[in-house]
Amino acid sequence: MKKLLPILIMSSLLLALVTGCTPNTPVKPSPVPTHSAAPTAALTPAPTMSAEPTVAPSGSPSAGADEIPGFVAGTVVDPKDVPDIVAAINKEYPKAEITSITHALYKDMQVYHITMTGTDDGTTQVYVRPNGTILPYEDNGGAQASASPKA
Repeated sequence: MKKLLPILIMSSLLLALVTGCTPNTPVKPSPVPTHSAAPTAALTPAPTMSAEPTVAPSGSPSAGADEIPGFVAGTVVDPKDVPDIVAAINKEYPKAEITSITHALYKDMQVYHITMTGTDDGTTQVYVRPNGTILPYEDNGGAQASASPKA
């Protein structure tokens, strides 16, 4: 019997270890928050940016009156919508027939790119600033997005 007692104690201990003997203490639930955290700052949408400048620096070539309303480089313009530009062409080239007018950028200026036929001196293309100033056409002189074909 003396040998049986240690075996019983060892087997009881092994059984307790295998079954996961736990103390008899009551399980306490974890604390539950009484209120939820609210954001301290409201999100506001990011400001939108326009591709067109609203204010040009003083003295820049596109400041103020030198901006074309609704300018988008390459846009075809109806001559009826720009009578002052047509008048400037007719004054400089009285026999010319305008074949196309488009918005263009020329040396960082918003201009009208004019193609025409029938001029006395053979001019077929010019740039006209919004104020009516006629600039000579330069094939690769800084013009961008001219949608009209060369005459």
